[in-house]
Amino acid sequence: APISGQNECIKCGPGQEHLLRLECNPCIGNRISPEAGFGSCVTCPAGSQANTEKTGCICRVGFYSQLIIGAGGERKLDCSPCPFGGICDEEGLTVDTVKTAPGFWKQEDGSRLRCQLPEHCTGGLNNTCSAFRDPTQPLCAVCDSGTRDSISDPTCKVCPSTGGAV
Repeated sequence: APISGQNECIKCGPGQEHLLRLECNPCIGNRISPEAGFGSCVTCPAGSQANTEKTGCICRVGFYSQLIIGAGGERKLDCSPCPFGGICDEEGLTVDTVKTAPGFWKQEDGSRLRCQLPEHCTGGLNNTCSAFRDPTQPLCAVCDSGTRDSISDPTCKVCPSTGGAV
């Protein structure tokens, strides 16, 4: 609250906005003020909700956050719908923490592709493949060194040793 006779504007803390530049009120609803002196509270983007402290926005279940940098260098949080082949089953996920669904492969750009045989790709946070499949190869399509698969049996199996020279 302002001091009697005070003529200067006051600086409100995080999670607050000033009313007529004379007193601070907490941000309400889905609005935040991320830092001291921010001024007015701003509304969180679609697909997100304000945190308890009203200092930041958290993307809801089914969405993930990514930082968008505008042409002028301005930074803003964007909550995007979960990507194809992704699992967004908890709030607060980022582009780096979206898990990959079983049967999908995550590419370097974050997009996901359906695997040729769903059982080859087990999903998870990083690209994981079924047993004896090479996780460094796209779509888990290649068996590890020393193993092989066949058209009749797509499971990678250790090659039998011949006991002789090749």
